[in-house]
Amino acid sequence: MRHRYLLPLIVFILLLGSKVNAQSQKNAGRYMLSWIDQVLIDKENGNDTAHYIALFSTVEDTVTVYKWNIKDGEKPLKIDFWGQRDHTADAVTFLSSEGANVKVSFLKENQIRVETDLYRVNRLYYNFLKQKLLVERSALDLAFFLKEGYGDYAVSLEPLLQKNWRNQRENPQHRIINVQVKNKNEQVEGQFHQWNAVYSYTTSGMLQNIKGEYYNKNLVSHTGADVKYQIEKNLDRSAVRISATQNKKTLMAAVSVNWTQLSTSKEFHYSKYQSRLKQISIDHKPLNFNEIAKLFKIGQFK
Repeated sequence: MRHRYLLPLIVFILLLGSKVNAQSQKNAGRYMLSWIDQVLIDKENGNDTAHYIALFSTVEDTVTVYKWNIKDGEKPLKIDFWGQRDHTADAVTFLSSEGANVKVSFLKENQIRVETDLYRVNRLYYNFLKQKLLVERSALDLAFFLKEGYGDYAVSLEPLLQKNWRNQRENPQHRIINVQVKNKNEQVEGQFHQWNAVYSYTTSGMLQNIKGEYYNKNLVSHTGADVKYQIEKNLDRSAVRISATQNKKTLMAAVSVNWTQLSTSKEFHYSKYQSRLKQISIDHKPLNFNEIAKLFKIGQFK
């Protein structure tokens, strides 16, 4: 008689185990933690390291970034980014808990308006961005799109801009054609700098140069292990010359910057590079930063 009740019990246990396993697989890797350090080398003013840990999710569009500096004894600053779709138009507004909002509108003829700036891209990139920004509300894809940092909105996106958050490589088929930029004039209140820039590419789809009134970027070399660009900026009585290098394999980037204040002819020089990306895939959303610190085995903050 025992066997009469044993078989249903075994079936129940197997079904329960299957359900638990399925739920575990469903939750697996729902969140990704990414950690990078941005190291500043400045012989005149001293070196500095800014630490960033970001929390990305496959089930929600909010991106959370923690930023801190151990040398200054800072507690981590928590910054949230998320998107809010405007269903009456092809537009989405990206909001930040610590900065200004950034509105993105998709117009005709493959044009995308970001606040007051106007980008024209090829059709393939336009469709890609429409899916990523309008539908998925991906703040990370917005940051990758705006990585040159032209607009005044770049300040709000700083925790995401020009950082290798996911080892993302350039797609040679995704191309920006030109951009019209409107920057605040920091010297004269209520006035703006309005300027244009045009993009050119190699036959393989690599960015060759960006030519604009205030911003120029030129490919120096792409042989060997690195890709190197020279960037020149001239805006608000200052001139900036940047040598940017990115490793093709690791995607780690470094820049050497010379900044000149034109009114005084005073020059400043510093270098900056990003550490190798560290990532941890987790099933459940961390409750606070100390929980994240345990996962990365770093000291806790009171």
